[in-house]
This record gives sequence, C-alpha cells and structure tokens, in this order.
Amino acid sequence: MNGYLSIARILLDRFAQLHADITLAESVSGDARGNTLLHRLCYKLQRGDPVTDVHFMDRVKLLQEAGYDLARHANALNNQGYTPLGIVIQSRKHCPAIFSYLLHWGARFSDVNPLFLDNLEWASDLPWYSDATEAYHRTLAKPKITFDDVDQVYHLLVEQCKLPLPTVRRIMDAAEYWAYTKALIKNSNIQSVLTDDSEPITLPVVLSIDTRYWMPRRVRFACKLRAIDHYLSRYIRLSIRRQSTVYTVPVHLQVESVPLEPPRTIFDVWDEHTPAVQLNGREQLSVKDLTCGDSLSLVFAPWEHAPGRVELEFFQIDMYFTMRATDDLPSSSD
Repeated sequence: MNGYLSIARILLDRFAQLHADITLAESVSGDARGNTLLHRLCYKLQRGDPVTDVHFMDRVKLLQEAGYDLARHANALNNQGYTPLGIVIQSRKHCPAIFSYLLHWGARFSDVNPLFLDNLEWASDLPWYSDATEAYHRTLAKPKITFDDVDQVYHLLVEQCKLPLPTVRRIMDAAEYWAYTKALIKNSNIQSVLTDDSEPITLPVVLSIDTRYWMPRRVRFACKLRAIDHYLSRYIRLSIRRQSTVYTVPVHLQVESVPLEPPRTIFDVWDEHTPAVQLNGREQLSVKDLTCGDSLSLVFAPWEHAPGRVELEFFQIDMYFTMRATDDLPSSSD
C-alpha cells in the first residue's frame, strides 16, 4: 500500500505543476493536439519538410529570444504521448546535431515512449547512444501499469485524499496513469492477416473488471519489416470491424526498407481526438467507444511496382485504459 501511496503523491505533484503551467501552456501551444511549438518544429522533420539542422536550431533560438523556455518544454508530452525527442527519433532523416541540441536542453530518452533501439542503430557510435540504451533497458525492466494498480491509486485519491471523482479523473488522465494491455502477432502468423479476406485481429479490449468500468483512451500500432536486400516502401491500411460495419482508422503505417540499413520499428497512435470514419458512410467511431468484439484488419495498400510478397517481423497493438465509476458507463440508448 505504501508503494501506491507514493504513486498517488507523485500524481498529485504532477497535477499541481500542470495546473501552475496552464496559462503558459495555452498561450504558447494553442494546439488542440497538445503540441508545443517545439513539437511542431520536430514534426516538420518527421514529415520530411526541407528543414536542415541549422534552420531548426535557428528557429528554436528565435523562440528562445522571444521568451520561450526550451528546457521547460524539452520533455513535454502531446496528446499522443510523444515528446519532441520522440518525434525526431521517428524521422527518417538522421539528425545527430538536433539530437545533441535537444539533449543539451534536457531532453531525456527515458521520457520517449515507446523507445525502439533499432530506430537508433545509425547512431550507435555517438556518445549519447549509451543513454538511449540505458533508458531502453530501464523501460523493459519497469513493470507495466496494471488494472489493479490503477484501481488502488484511484481508491487512495478518493478515500484517503478525499478528492471528488471529477478531480481524480483529471489527475489520472493528466498523468496518463492508465492500465495497459497488448496483442502481439509474431512473424510466423503475420502473413495470415495481411490479405483482404483474412481473419481480423481481436482487439485487447477490457471494459469491466468486477464493478469497475474501463474506458479505452489510446491505441498504439507498431510493426517491423523483415530485412530484405532491395528498397521498398509500402503503406498498411488499418480498419476496425464491428459486426458488418467497417471503420477506417485515421492513422497509417509506412514500412520502408533501405539497402544496407537495418529495418526500423514503425508505429503510430490513435487517440480520442480523431475518430475512425465508417467506410462508405457517415458514422464515426472514437477510441473510447471501442468494445469487446471489435477487431482490427490490416492490409498492404496496393503498390504498382512492389513485389508480391512483403513480410513483417511482428505487428503489435498496445491499448491504454482509464477507470471510470459504474455510473459513467454509457447506457444502451447512447
């Protein structure tokens, strides 16, 4: 119980800091997806915009001259859980100068979620790579947040701290203290789900345990292409099947193979801010509306000059849940 009490205190401290920063955050970011100005600059790199290392750092220096606190935002999370450093890591462009610059201002590999070392293989001879390796192994050793963990902390904040339920929900969500489940498909089975007529993947949805109602908050999709000796770039389409209805997921995965470079783990996040849209219809499906029985279909998008067979090493679905009281459970009429 003492361990959960310590967690509750940490969450309260984080929420107090967040509350103190609300005015600054709203005036600086102004982004509905939670992106600070530093996030937005990093996304330009990820999208492949013609931004050189020098241009990037010049723009950051202009922000600092205007009063922007870079150190304060170096590890800020957007609504998808990405830090600026995490966004740069996903970039196809190798950016050692920008990595070093962000690290100089306090960016931490330990705050990058998820951190895949195969995406940093090109930087293995750089002095800060050992920091990434250490953070990666700490992450592997750190237990994932379970449904019981969330239940215990929720109970402490309500019963011992005497906080009202709406405040507890805000604290838990602001800290992203969410329960976790996953579905992992290994290479031996992955080919069976990459065709239009294949069986879909059952989503690891958990809606209720005892008297607790669990609401999905975030879904992360990740995959890795098996090594091949030629260039390849393909998109994977994702869709949710609910009985006879199909919804297009508003994220995509682009797997890419470059000769003489090891394959990278590719991932993207679907959150509550962008709903899935019904195929050939108008209905929408939010992450929080996912329920038991929903499944995921994935298929390679057609590519005119691509080889007929493309193999993935793995495909993984990570889901995160927040706890709600039973009176929050949607009624059948909703």
